[in-house]
Amino acid sequence: MTIWRTVATLGAVAVALGSTACSSSDFRLPATSLSGKVTVNGKPLSGGVVTAYRGSSKVMEASIEVDGNYTFADPPSGEYYITVTKTDTPSTYSRPVRLPTKYADPGSSGLRATVVSDRHNTQDLPLSTK
Repeated sequence: MTIWRTVATLGAVAVALGSTACSSSDFRLPATSLSGKVTVNGKPLSGGVVTAYRGSSKVMEASIEVDGNYTFADPPSGEYYITVTKTDTPSTYSRPVRLPTKYADPGSSGLRATVVSDRHNTQDLPLSTK
């Protein structure tokens, strides 16, 4: 019977350790995010890169997914200038899109985003080829 008590005790200890190690306060998704959809002339852009700047310093980059969505997970709060680049790479889903060069420059793109901590921030990026 001693072996069964040892097994039971070890099992109880494992359950106790497991419940504290995997508590919901230890594992959580980023509370702050910045995401949105990039469209060109009203249609989702199927590739490229969204870059966020503070002044002239690049802070973060995110790839544009096939459906036009992008996400920055856990970005620092604050104001950002946004650019969209590398959209002329062919994909299996669509032809390359060539954007005006203004979208590659944080000073002329006209794209901005504000990130507030502990929130899921959304900033869609409607672009035009005109």
